[in-house]
Parts: sequence; structure tokens; C-alpha cells
Amino acid sequence: MTVVVGAVAENSLWERHPLLTVVNLLFTTGMIGAGFLVSELRDQRGTGRLLVLSGLTLPLGYSNQWPYGPWPLYSAVFGYATNIFAAWALLRYPEQRLTGWRRQYMVTLTCWLTLVPLLMAFFSKPQWLLHGTVASGWWPPGWPNRRVFDDLFLSFTVGCGVLAAAGLLLLVRRLAGGSRRERAVRLPVVASGIIAALASVTVVTCTAVFGDSDEVLALEGMADLSIPVAFLVSLGQQRLLHLSGLVSGFDGTASTAYLLRDVLRLTLRDEDLDLLIWSEPDRRYLNVHGSAAEAPPGPRDDRTVKVVTGQNGRPLALLSTSASTTDDQGLTEAAVVMIRLTLEKFQLSRRLLVADYEARQNIVSNLHDGAQKELCGLLATLSQLRQADGPRFEELLEEAGSRAADAVKSLRDLAHGVYPQTLNHAGLAPAVQEASDQLDMLVRTRIPSERLPTAVEKCAYFFICEALTNTSKYAHAEQIEVTVSRNSDCITVVVHDDGIGGANQHGPGLARLRDRIEAHGGHLNVDSPTGHGTQLTARIPCV
Repeated sequence: MTVVVGAVAENSLWERHPLLTVVNLLFTTGMIGAGFLVSELRDQRGTGRLLVLSGLTLPLGYSNQWPYGPWPLYSAVFGYATNIFAAWALLRYPEQRLTGWRRQYMVTLTCWLTLVPLLMAFFSKPQWLLHGTVASGWWPPGWPNRRVFDDLFLSFTVGCGVLAAAGLLLLVRRLAGGSRRERAVRLPVVASGIIAALASVTVVTCTAVFGDSDEVLALEGMADLSIPVAFLVSLGQQRLLHLSGLVSGFDGTASTAYLLRDVLRLTLRDEDLDLLIWSEPDRRYLNVHGSAAEAPPGPRDDRTVKVVTGQNGRPLALLSTSASTTDDQGLTEAAVVMIRLTLEKFQLSRRLLVADYEARQNIVSNLHDGAQKELCGLLATLSQLRQADGPRFEELLEEAGSRAADAVKSLRDLAHGVYPQTLNHAGLAPAVQEASDQLDMLVRTRIPSERLPTAVEKCAYFFICEALTNTSKYAHAEQIEVTVSRNSDCITVVVHDDGIGGANQHGPGLARLRDRIEAHGGHLNVDSPTGHGTQLTARIPCV
């Protein structure tokens, strides 16, 4: 729509100089597009609006191509508005406001480019100020005076040259300040401002010496096209620097949830995006800093809330975004998948750590109730041997030997439970057979004798052992079948019992089994109809 208005505003310029017309339309389109993209950054919305205004007001400078009504006057007085807005955006970016000399410069530039043209219009006729404009155009009554007008025009031209040079100096000074990253973001915009300022000085000089020329204006327009391009380049540079900052945050100093939220804000271009993480122990949502947070209200006109659940249907997080962000359903669904995968892997790692802590506690408990108890009894018996004699000595010696044997057996059983040497030396089939022999039920195994990759053998062995233990405790089964098969890229482990079935899919026992398989990149399927036994099918990738 804006392009159409700009094309109509330039009217006869299409015939007189098509290149200048096309350059003007490209500048208008580029500035408006760059402005909208820059506005998506919360701290750069003001700069984005200035770029949009610069693009929208450019056609006012050429409205004198309609030589009737108030359009020539609009062109004379407001024709420099696009320069004001563009200079403001160039000097402001990437800060949020103008300060110091830059602010004083903008006040001076704005007054000069608005008040002086208004004063010139008062002392001129439309033909003097706007070449090619006929006298039929509407013009306010004033005091036309050619000599005063010529002096004002010369002063205005010289003043524009001085202001362009001053703006050039301010832009050059901006390259020296700030950190290296700030200069990297600022460089493309400052460079385009310098190009535009040099082009402006050239146009002012040529106009003062040779008069108005469409060719010179076309060259200035081409130079000004670097401004929207520079803002787009700088915007991309800013996003890359932000992303590099997020990547550097993966050194362990920031939480996974915090980094995930910032990545989503960058990806979805929503600075107000919020992510609340479900904490199962606390039974409530936490913010990325770990503090308790109330669930946000339901969808509103300006916000959308999406519940992210895991594969088991349990809540993982709440994603709160602006309504405009969710317009792109594909991008939003991709964000939800990213959250699900990240949090599931993150929670899996935590559960495995908890399981490791529990395993250590079990070892300590077994040592305390087993070997330690026997060794303490052995020490007491040995202390009694020092004072015993005759039959009592023989009795205590036999008791000491028995306690020592029990302690050794307890340590051997504990070591076997932690990691059996049979698995390391003979492979999966003998190790599983050795573990099943210790159970008070019939266990049939069909396991190939060939050796599997070490990591796969360990994963399959501990999965089978834990499944056998759970079955012997809770399934009331008489027999168990363990089958292991291998195809090209994975092995399949099936543990089937003839027990009571009805296993709790979300219970701690099956949860540990599922975590063990998923940590290796596999998948566990549980089939446990009530009264018909339970079948666990685990698929474990070989690589």
C-alpha cells in the first residue's frame, strides 16, 4: 500500500527520471521493512518506528509533482522529514535514547530542516522554491522577495552542508566508543550513515554550484539505500552475538531452563516469552530461577498459554507467548517439541542421578546389614578366643570360621550385584543364567552366545536383572521367559512372566527400567493386562 502511494505521489517524475523514482520506492520499502524487523526488539522499538516514519514521509518530498492544491507547500515544508527521522535512527541505534551532543545535534537539525523551509516559503513564490511548479498550486499569502529568498536559500544550503559534516563527525566518534561487541553491532549502521552524510554533502555542494539535478538526487538515493540494508545486517549481527552469548552460557553457570527460555525468546522473537517448569516433588510450577510461580491465567487477547506434556502425559512446562507469536503455528509447535525433548532429557539425567544415589545407599545398607555385621561378630568371637581353652576354644574357632565365610559370601554377593565378573569375561548369556539361578522360580532364557557391544551388554544385563527382581517380588509368577534377539542395528530384550499382571505403568520400578533403556537411546514397551502376566519389551540400539 505504501509503495502504491509513493508511486502515485511521484506522478510526472516517472516520465522525467524513472531511475530516481525506482530508487525512491526501493528506499521507502526498505526503510519500512527494516523498521518493522527492528521493532521486534523490545529495546529498539523506537528506532524501528523512526525507520518506518522515514520511509513513509519520503513521498512528501516529491508531492510537488502534483502542481495544484496544497501538495507543493507540503513538499517545500515537510520534504526533509525523511532525513530527520533517518538521522535520528542512525544516531540513536542501538541505544534507546539520544544523549549529549547527539541530542543537541538532532534538535538543531530538526529546527533547521523545518523552520528555515517554512521561512523560505513565506518569502517566496512556489516557482522559486520548487522548480516546475505552476502558479495554480495553493500557496499561503506572504511577502515574496527574491533577494531575501536567495539569501535564505544560500544560507539554508550552507547550513545543510555544515550539519551534514557535523553528523559525519558524530558518526565517526561512535566507532570509537563502547565494547568490541557494541562496535560490531554499530559498525554497519555507522558506515551507512557516513555514506549517506557524504552523499548529502555532495548533493548540497552540487546544488549550490550547478542547481537542482535529478541525476544527483538519484545518486544520493542510491547511497541512502545502504541505510535499511545496514540495519538488517546489524540486526543479524545482534542476533548472532546474542546467540553466541547463550552458547557461552552452556559452561554450566546458567540453568538449563534459563538457557532454554532465552533460546526460545531469540527463536520466536518474543522478548516477553515466559517458561514455567513443572516440579514433581514440589507439585507446582517454578520459574527459570527456581522460585515458586503461579500458573499464568488462560489465553487472553494479548497472551497465549500452552501446556507442554511429556510422552507419559505428565506436565513438563507452561509456555506463555504473545498472541502475535502463535500466529506461526509451525514455529510454535517446533518450540513445544524443543521444550519437550530438552526437559525430558534433562529430567532423565536427574532421575538417573537419583537412582545412582539410591544405589549407593543400598550398597551402604547391604554392607551394614551383611558383611559389617558378620565382621563385627567375628571380632567379638576372636576376642573371646584369647581367653578360651579346651572344648570352648574349638567351638569359638568354628564360629569364627563360619562368620568369616558368611562375611566373604556377603561381600561376594554384593560385588556380584554391583557388577558381575561373568558378564565381563563370558558375556550376556552366562551372566543372566548365573543371576537367574539365585531366584526361587523357573527362568527360561534364550540368549545368543555371541558377544554384543560392551555398553549394550551392560544395559541389557542390568535391565534383565532388575526386571527379574521386580517380577520375583511383586508378580506372583511361577516362571519367567527371557528372550534376546538381534537385528542389524539394535537388540530386542523380552521379559515375560505368567504372574498377576496389572503392573503400574508409572510406578518407580518400571520408571527405573524405562530410564535405564532411554538413557541408552532405546525404548521400553510394557504390556501388563490384569490376570495375564506382564511382558516387557526393550529395544536397545547397538550404536
